[in-house]
Amino acid sequence: TAGVDLGFVKLDNVRVTGQIIAAGAGVSNRDGNSITLHNTSVAEMIIDSPNNVAISVRAEGDTKVGKAFVRTSAYLEDSCYNGNGFQVVEIDGEEGTRVDFTGNFKDVILKTPKGMVALGRGSIKKLSVDEKAFGAMVNIDIDAFINEMYLDTGTTVTGAGDVGYVKINTAGTTMTML
Repeated sequence: TAGVDLGFVKLDNVRVTGQIIAAGAGVSNRDGNSITLHNTSVAEMIIDSPNNVAISVRAEGDTKVGKAFVRTSAYLEDSCYNGNGFQVVEIDGEEGTRVDFTGNFKDVILKTPKGMVALGRGSIKKLSVDEKAFGAMVNIDIDAFINEMYLDTGTTVTGAGDVGYVKINTAGTTMTML
């Protein structure tokens, strides 16, 4: 996708048995998502911008992304139905990588030191903050909900959203909403 630059690409009714590597793009020059997946099946997706510009990806319709590996800051939107969309999102990038989420996500794993998960609207069924993600931050906006959150390192959790269940496995966590 480096050839996309600040443009956009839409995959419609495509089946990808291998990987999609999003290594360029960023926010579209039309102020929209740089990559839109519509009724598309993807085994794996890697988001890794060499110039550290946040890449925006929208999954819609009957799209299913098996696993997304996020290595640089990104904006992910999931407006799929039938339980599809992003199945697993693993954030394991450079220190300080931030991923903004909108929509309904199943399983999010944060492994990045000082990384940030920001849920603007929608839900995350299960969020795990790995022990490697020391100094992690999670922000849950008012219209957002995390069903289960597992914290294996000291994490700062902020926002006006809701959390169904939290398991804190180490000292150093602060939560402002509880």
